[in-house]
This record gives sequence, structure tokens and C-alpha cells, in this order.
Amino acid sequence: MKLSTAIIYALTAITLTGCSVGRALVIKSARPFLDDSMTALLRESDPEIARAAMATELKLLEGLLLSTPNDYKLLTMAAQGFTGYAMLYYDPMEQEKAQSLYYRGLMYGNRALSLRNAVFGQTESRFEEFESAMESLRNEDIGAVYWTAVAWGGWINTSRTNPMAIAEFPRVRLLMDWVIDRDETYFYSGANWFYGVYYSTLPPIVGGDVEKSRTYFEKAIVQTKGEFLWGKLYYAQTYALQTINRPLFERLLKDIIEAKSDGLSEATLLNQIAKQRAKELLTQTDELFF
Repeated sequence: MKLSTAIIYALTAITLTGCSVGRALVIKSARPFLDDSMTALLRESDPEIARAAMATELKLLEGLLLSTPNDYKLLTMAAQGFTGYAMLYYDPMEQEKAQSLYYRGLMYGNRALSLRNAVFGQTESRFEEFESAMESLRNEDIGAVYWTAVAWGGWINTSRTNPMAIAEFPRVRLLMDWVIDRDETYFYSGANWFYGVYYSTLPPIVGGDVEKSRTYFEKAIVQTKGEFLWGKLYYAQTYALQTINRPLFERLLKDIIEAKSDGLSEATLLNQIAKQRAKELLTQTDELFF
């Protein structure tokens, strides 16, 4: 919080002098501190402390982007931040709030990717153009690609009554396939958890496949040594419920509850919130498997 305040004061002083070069230098120097701040947030064991700090961090990012709207690093961080905030703090039932946050994450992600190819920033581009634009991406873009895909998927999931939104899902798959091709273990095997959810929640008539889903989930568990509890929560909420597998559902939730939340120290926050949600879900077992 002191760091954020210091950066704001510095930017305010430079803005009053009208020095655009100075603003750019301050913002550039702030990036490493913002990275460290994000790391500290993910290591936080108290979800409420993290929530308050994350909200401040997001507004700071948006303020910095007003001065440097084409800063690729800051745009990527904003995409991750707003998407992560929606995932962590808004239940799917709070659809309107989550949808708004996912959309903001998506817009920042698209702005980052559009610095590689303008097609990513065009809402009316044809699928073939979008597919061709993927060739403009580099390995170091994996963060922007991943968080844009997660934000997009979250926005679609909270916009299920909107056929236009659902029609965009093939583009999300292109992005996630790109991530898997480059590094399927990125962000705790995030793309594999994503496809585990994807194949377990779709009806078979439009591509759903519970066996594929299980394969992706089990692969992700192996890759993360079972320490990424948030992914196990997805496994329970989707595959176990869809296949009416109560023993698996209960086992996964109990594994989450009994695990150390700091077993994966850099994901303590996600694991801690996963433990809270697992406890809530476990109390609903009889209702869910009636």
C-alpha cells in the first residue's frame, strides 16, 4: 500500500509539470514493484486482506494505463488482475458482477495482443483473420494469451443467454491451444484445467466428452503434484457433478480441505479460497446428489 501511494504521488507531481517523458520513466520503474506486489498478493493467506489490496492494485494499474495506454506489460497485468478478481471473489450466481469484471479483463488482454497484431483489437474480424493473426504471437506472449483466453471464457460463461458471445468460443480455443502448444504447465497447468472444465460442462451433442475431461484433470493434477487446490475444486464442481460421482466429489473436497493451503506458497491465496469453497460445497453434498 505504501508503494502504491508513493507511485501515485510521483505520477501526480510529474503530471502537474506536464512531463510525459518523466511519467513514462516513473511507470517503467514501477513495473518490477507491481510484479512483486502481484506475487505478494498470491502468497497472501487472508482472502479479505488480499481482496482489499487487489482492488487498490487494479485501480493503480488503470491509472498508470491512462498515462501509457500501450504499455504491454501493464495491459497484461490488468487482464490477469481483473480476471483473477472475478474468479476469486464472485460466485457464478453473481453473474452480472463477474461478467463485468471478465469483460474488463478481456478488453485489456485484447489491447495487449493488438500490439502484436491489430486484428486482436477488432471486434468484427472474421475467424480466418483471427486465426491468421495467431502467427504474430511470440513465446513471451504466453501470459497475455492465457489471461485473455481465461477472461474470454469467463465472460462467455456468464453470458450464456447471448448467442453472439457463445459464437466466439472457437477463438478462445485457438488461444488455449496456442498456450498448450507452447507450455501446457503455464500457470499451474491452467490450460489443462480449462479443458477439463470445458469437456465436462458441454453437452455431448456439441462436443462434450467426460472421458476427455477426466484425462485433462488427471494430467493437471500430476503436473501440479496435487498441490494446486483451485484446480481440484474445478474437478469436483464440474466432472464429479456431471458424472454423478459422489465418492470422487467427496474425496476431492476432503483432499482440498485437509491439504496445506501454503503447500504451493506462490498460490496460497487461490488455495485458501479453494479450501473455503470446498467446505461450503461439502455441506451441500446431499442436495447435489439427491
